[in-house]
Amino acid sequence: MAAKFEVYMISEAHFDIRQCNTLFSRIGETVFSQDCVIWDSWLPEKEEMVKIQDGISLKKRLLNGNIIHFQGTIGSFPVGAMQYFGHGQFHTQQWIDTANLPELDTDSPNEFCTSFCQSAAERLMELSQQVNIKFFAMGTEMVLYDSEQLEEILHKSYHILYYGMKQNNHFLTCYR
Repeated sequence: MAAKFEVYMISEAHFDIRQCNTLFSRIGETVFSQDCVIWDSWLPEKEEMVKIQDGISLKKRLLNGNIIHFQGTIGSFPVGAMQYFGHGQFHTQQWIDTANLPELDTDSPNEFCTSFCQSAAERLMELSQQVNIKFFAMGTEMVLYDSEQLEEILHKSYHILYYGMKQNNHFLTCYR
């Protein structure tokens, strides 16, 4: 596996990961596995495989501190996702392997990466109408600072290429 191009979201409500199936629509539709892996903590002592059909059960697991991992594909491209609950908010990360998409394995936006980010941002803004996404960030192998304050996440994180923050019901987006 090569580097991962990631999209990180913070929302006020839990949502089914399958709602992110068009996040990377620039290259195709994501098909998630019917199973997901649940960790009991960030240093897991217990791992459990469950079906993703039961969204209410997954939400309860998140609220109890579990971390949920998902696997999928876009054609032959491996895709993964993770959800957890922290600081009173739902956090979702989705990534795609850049082995066959070297244009995404970058520290500065190129034409393909810019188009890819803009397409993903459009999908996020559509999704936000349903689940109120407050913040998103995109980049390759991002290192995100854990904080309740969105500005602190932005300023203390690394490898963010593109981000958006919701203010007054509108997204402000920017390249870094």
